[in-house]
Amino acid sequence: MEARSAMHILNAPSTKSLKYAIRSGLIKNCPITKEAINHAKAIFGPDASTLKGKSTRPTPKKTYDDFFSPPEELYQHNRSITVCIDHMEIKNAKFLTCIDTTVRYCSCIPVQNLKTDPVFEALDKIFRRYNKAGFQVKTIKCDWAFIPLTDDLLDNMGVTIDPTAAGDHKPTAERNNRTLKERVRVALARLPYKVVPKVITECLERQAAELLNVFPQKDSISSHFSPQQLIDNVNMSISTTRVTWLLNSDSMFMQLGRIPAI
Repeated sequence: MEARSAMHILNAPSTKSLKYAIRSGLIKNCPITKEAINHAKAIFGPDASTLKGKSTRPTPKKTYDDFFSPPEELYQHNRSITVCIDHMEIKNAKFLTCIDTTVRYCSCIPVQNLKTDPVFEALDKIFRRYNKAGFQVKTIKCDWAFIPLTDDLLDNMGVTIDPTAAGDHKPTAERNNRTLKERVRVALARLPYKVVPKVITECLERQAAELLNVFPQKDSISSHFSPQQLIDNVNMSISTTRVTWLLNSDSMFMQLGRIPAI
């Protein structure tokens, strides 16, 4: 106990420094020996106050820059693009879906309703992503449900709407919707629940669109680079996907990351 008291009196030096001071005679009239210091550590363990005062936060994991730069030749003659948009509804959750005819990048944005303002905000999010990658949307192909957006898009974004014939639908957008619905049904079929909240449906739909962009598309400007690499300039990391499925022999767990209301 005297060894531990002496350490506190000397303002908690390290064990090595205290032993050196005793061995070198730097402390006069000190009855403590090196053996007493070793015994105190063996009996009482590390000093609690020293641990609290001197412990530092562990070194965080190093982050790596996963920025990817595709060849510039892929962009030279493909800066202006055409997108096909449509709306979709799954279990009372409404979405605006979009896929372009150049890169084949798929987007799916949840919307509260299909009125002009929510749809316009969703389109603005999609266009910002294309603009960040150096692309410019010139034409939108859609059905007649999006005709009310014509003036706003032309005045604010310089985009022209090319609607289909009355009663017809854009096959590219319809096929994109079908693929997204298939992926969501697969995810829902793996859940051990009969009913899921709307927020999980929205999360699964967004993830379906994101993961479709991971794989190269045969009709894209590149059969080697994925739409995610061409637009987002990153490579997919499986540890940062929005929904991670963890399976074992007993049960199924779903870990949701940064999802509102969960």
